[in-house]
Amino acid sequence: MSAADVTVVIPARNAAATIGRAVASVRGERVHEIVLVDHACGDDTVAVAQRHAPCALRTVPADASLRLGGVRQRGVDAVTTPLAIWLDADDEFLDGRVDRLAARLDAGADLVADAAEVEMIDGTRRVVPIPAFVQQPGGWVRLFERNYLPAPGVIGFRTEVLRRVGYDPTQHGPEDTDILLRALDAGASLACEPTPGYRIHALPTSLSRDMRNQRAMYRALLLKHAPAHVQALYLANGWSERVALWAVHTIALFTNDLPAAASHLDAIAALVDDVTDDEIVEPDGPQPYAEGWRLAFARGTLALLTGNDGLALEVLTDAERRRPSAEGANNLGMALVRHGRSSDAAACFATAVARRPDYVDAQANLADRPPTRVTTHPFRAHDNRLDYVLPTATVQA
Repeated sequence: MSAADVTVVIPARNAAATIGRAVASVRGERVHEIVLVDHACGDDTVAVAQRHAPCALRTVPADASLRLGGVRQRGVDAVTTPLAIWLDADDEFLDGRVDRLAARLDAGADLVADAAEVEMIDGTRRVVPIPAFVQQPGGWVRLFERNYLPAPGVIGFRTEVLRRVGYDPTQHGPEDTDILLRALDAGASLACEPTPGYRIHALPTSLSRDMRNQRAMYRALLLKHAPAHVQALYLANGWSERVALWAVHTIALFTNDLPAAASHLDAIAALVDDVTDDEIVEPDGPQPYAEGWRLAFARGTLALLTGNDGLALEVLTDAERRRPSAEGANNLGMALVRHGRSSDAAACFATAVARRPDYVDAQANLADRPPTRVTTHPFRAHDNRLDYVLPTATVQA
């Protein structure tokens, strides 16, 4: 490749407070230019970026009416180099990131993601790795279950690949996961770089941290993929029938297809594969829990969602017995609410918060009258950002 064949693309909306740090972090001999997508900034974002840019910087305007998918497409369309890397306006590159990601693309990958470092508001930092089950051959399909990449919006990519697939202009987050899944489903290859190359500055007021919006937009992106097709992809990539069924069950819950979710649970329970209730099928996977607990939690949660309150109380009590958990205590609390046992329910919500102090649903259930929040999916077992906010919070687009 030529000496300067990488463009760094930064979408920005009123980011004057952070853009200087972002552009100043863009270092590397292969950087051709920075493309700053000015999403109708009403502050000094562009001027600050120009002052701090260590290389050529070109500004591309994006109309205020565009959603995030459209803004990102403006950035992709503006790239003139074969390779490019995303950077968010409130974050920064760590030393050597451009060279590491470009090397992975040079080796044949179409897309590359890396581990990240998260800096919290109090200044503490921790590394968020890419889970091992994503990095193994065929591991990319696990991204249908949830976004397991620390920062999918800041991947490195072959320009022609993302330009061919195209961002969906109706997606207003997570537009990055949407295009990643569609590109991979279309045959693009993903490389994983284990070295942390990106520092995320965790801001709980950003749109990506609003649970309600993320849930709605994630549902929209999953509906673009037929569940039977996804299940076939799992099997074709070497995953077991049980793992594939749990994946489509997860998708059915995200898309609110409750009959399909129930059907998948019945299929899992009917499998003849010698897996016992006490067995953990994937000790290093996304759900390293015994199958008996997983089925009890899933059945009890589905019973809550479908109004079968008697079954919900019975099965969620069993789930709590099998494995005390924050999400299990919260959902058991909701079952108790449905049976008029408000004091017992409040104790369950308090237990859930004690087990996981950052638990948004349980916090809300303690405060709301009446409590309403059911947690549909077991918590992630691997490191992630853990900084979602209540849907009532003010967020910035």
